[in-house]
Amino acid sequence: MRVTVELRKHENVVHAPEFERGYELDEFERDLAVNEINEAIEDYEQHLSLNGISINDLSDWEQEDIENLKQLKPDVYQINCGDYTYWIRIEENDMNKVFEEINQKYLIDGENEKYATLYNDKQGILNEIDRESFEEKFNVNIDNLKYPIITFDFAGSVDGWLFESNEDSENILDKASDYFTRK
Repeated sequence: MRVTVELRKHENVVHAPEFERGYELDEFERDLAVNEINEAIEDYEQHLSLNGISINDLSDWEQEDIENLKQLKPDVYQINCGDYTYWIRIEENDMNKVFEEINQKYLIDGENEKYATLYNDKQGILNEIDRESFEEKFNVNIDNLKYPIITFDFAGSVDGWLFESNEDSENILDKASDYFTRK
């Protein structure tokens, strides 16, 4: 998942900051993104307060948008704070789409003793395999991975391929075409 927070000043405003920041939602950057979103919501509440409006005075759908934003639900959110507007985009990572495409085109469920697996988080790995075995097989520390990840491995092999969410989708699909047998 990716979060982009952009602050744009309005056309007639001279003194207002502008920025655009992007975050991949790994364990470290998730906190940064949440803090940035909370600051935007606080700015919005302050803007409303200056105009005599409470957050509770907003329509149901506006309050629902704020709750969805806090829960990091994928969408594009616009928060007008008077002199400037926050644009916040929360996007699903395309690793799910990449995995689905691989699954549709290739034999990935052990038919040729080759497997592709999608892990959305560290717990997903630990539910299937012990930490030490996984880290040794893929030569990684699972705490430092950018989730979701896709792995390719061969039954009984001591190594395999691991692709993190920040990797190029085309590269992953190219490796899949070399590694797996077409359906």
